[in-house]
Amino acid sequence: MPEDGQPAHRIYFSDLAAFDGPGPLSVDGPEAHHAANAKRLRVGEPVQLFDGRGTTASAIVTGVRTGKRAALDLDAGPTTRVPAVSPRVEVWCPPPKGDRLETMIDQLSQLGVAAWRPLRTARAERDTFRSDKLRRVAVESAKQCGRAWLLEVGEWADFEQAILDDRVCIADTTGRPCPPATTDTVLLLGPEGGWTSEEIDQARATGRAVVRFGPHVMRIETAAVAGGAMLLCRTHTPP
Repeated sequence: MPEDGQPAHRIYFSDLAAFDGPGPLSVDGPEAHHAANAKRLRVGEPVQLFDGRGTTASAIVTGVRTGKRAALDLDAGPTTRVPAVSPRVEVWCPPPKGDRLETMIDQLSQLGVAAWRPLRTARAERDTFRSDKLRRVAVESAKQCGRAWLLEVGEWADFEQAILDDRVCIADTTGRPCPPATTDTVLLLGPEGGWTSEEIDQARATGRAVVRFGPHVMRIETAAVAGGAMLLCRTHTPP
């Protein structure tokens, strides 16, 4: 840890699992550009590497090249495997409008939610977004909050198929209070206009639990964070 007590700068390095450390390692591209030009890392400073799939390693900066072709030379230690948060909690919901989607992804990542998938429902309005941008948000959030596993941004799911998943529970103000997750759980959230009565009936007919997080109707991103927090409040946090 740096002398000022701040945690070591974290660097996302997707090929870390293939690194046969300890030994020298070079980092270039956007991560090196940010570390060298924005964070102004210096020789001798510690960094923490992670690949977003549970592999981490500590390293010391041994060389810095700034500018458009920024690069870092590192003396990296052996890699360590960090288990994922258990049980696994996913949130599937229609994408909220505007930049609220990116804010939601950032907050779900900080909570420890494993994955988000966009959900098609009868009243969903937004049907496009940039997956690459959301994945970058997930990387930046992981760097900030210290998680070793990136929040996954999945493919579109249809409501009719989603409710057939045995892991699913559905959020609605008519449900029972939401208990903490004890097994892998997928939380389905409705769109801005809410579920249709047919969708709620379908969910109940398949035996899916209907849960609530409070007495009032919430925005999608608020419900996602509230539900994720309630489900994750008793999960095991890896060391």
